[in-house]
Amino acid sequence: MAARALKEILVNAGTAYEELDLLISGSATYDYPIPHNSCLIQHELGKASTIPSFDVDSTCMGFLTAMEVASYFIQGGRHKTIAIVCSEIASRSLNPADWETMTLLGDGAAAVILTAATTEDASAVHGIHMKTFPEGAHSTLVQGGGNQLLNRPNRPDLDPALFSFHMDGWKLIKLGQLHLPPFCEELFCRADVPMAAIDVVIPHQASRLAFHLFECTFSQLGAKTVRNLEQVGNCLSASIHIALHDAIHTGRLKRGDRTLLIGTAAGFSIGGIVLTY
Repeated sequence: MAARALKEILVNAGTAYEELDLLISGSATYDYPIPHNSCLIQHELGKASTIPSFDVDSTCMGFLTAMEVASYFIQGGRHKTIAIVCSEIASRSLNPADWETMTLLGDGAAAVILTAATTEDASAVHGIHMKTFPEGAHSTLVQGGGNQLLNRPNRPDLDPALFSFHMDGWKLIKLGQLHLPPFCEELFCRADVPMAAIDVVIPHQASRLAFHLFECTFSQLGAKTVRNLEQVGNCLSASIHIALHDAIHTGRLKRGDRTLLIGTAAGFSIGGIVLTY
């Protein structure tokens, strides 16, 4: 899925694969614990390329984190043309007995190509802000597969549900209620852009409750918010990515629009980017 998304964005951007000088995978799910996804994407494309690649895993904020990393690389002149790919197969980690996640998470992939803006181009990153509130560290969890439980083939006593995605939705909503307003105030201060100047909001499609919280907290942004949760579900790191694609291709997001990309992730983390598309 990741390789197909990258192929499509290269065509849409009019960019040859050979023009890329960095590939970042922002996915939370993976095919293997080792190696990382980005080299597998390159292998799937079948290209004789040795461009550097690496993964950034901040769960549902993978796209935002990869964007921040890429923006600094471009600003510093380290790389000129960067591909970010987020591809998630969340359905492999669902517990059918857990209705909260079984009816929420979806599979999907998306990719973007980032380059430096030209002098004629209004595109710009105005501000980036991220925070982690570790009181929510265990509120979103897949317990199996890591070193904590020493999950090995010789442990038949382990409950298969430990390898499924689980979250404490109500605790996450309460954390959002507490931390989201001051976080956004800091983000817009860093960006030196007033909230009223935002044309389009592209949030992580976390859940219906999360949307309700956001719309109640920031009523002035409600009508500007892109929502595709009902169509594709919560696709983890690909969620903002896919909503961004939908906004561009439906004409809702146009060149020159000031845009807020914002999301939450396991941790409990909040991240946001204010940019001109």
